Amino acid sequence: MRTRTEVSANAENISGYAEITPLQEPIPAERQAARRHYGVHPYFTRRPYNVVRSYILHYSKERDRVLDPFGGSGVTAIEAFLENRVGIQNDINPLANFIACGIADTLLTRTAHVALKERRKLILVPRETPLGSIQLENMKRLADAGAIILPAMPGFYHGPTTIQDLVDFVVGRVCDQLGVPHRLFRRWGETAS
Repeated sequence: MRTRTEVSANAENISGYAEITPLQEPIPAERQAARRHYGVHPYFTRRPYNVVRSYILHYSKERDRVLDPFGGSGVTAIEAFLENRVGIQNDINPLANFIACGIADTLLTRTAHVALKERRKLILVPRETPLGSIQLENMKRLADAGAIILPAMPGFYHGPTTIQDLVDFVVGRVCDQLGVPHRLFRRWGETAS
């Protein structure tokens, strides 16, 4: 099991931050008045947009990558985008279906369409299971259009011993696709350090 110091050292290597300090003051939650949050889902996120935005502003810099590994409603990706960060969204059901079918009626789906149109990297990390034929066909359409489909399927060859090891494997694979160096897992053939 990794210690907090090891995690902090990895975070420093990934993002270049010398010291990450916790937020000191509570952030009062604001609720969006609109019926649909950003037009993505008919339900609100568990974290109000202003709380998510405060975390993004505190823990990242402009042009940083912000990963939401369980981003069902898209709030983190959208807030990251609005604050000049690269938002990485992990939940693609039904998002992949909207993108593959050409539906670009929300900020999140429009951003994905622009990424594909301009041949930018679009990484989709499906975590839903099982997948039906409609989802699989739409993921194939997206892959054919240039998206990278990176299912949240951890490997076991690196000898994981905790759930965190499994999560780190998937996050490490996303980092690999983004060209972000990391030491989140031991690669095939590497000896334990």
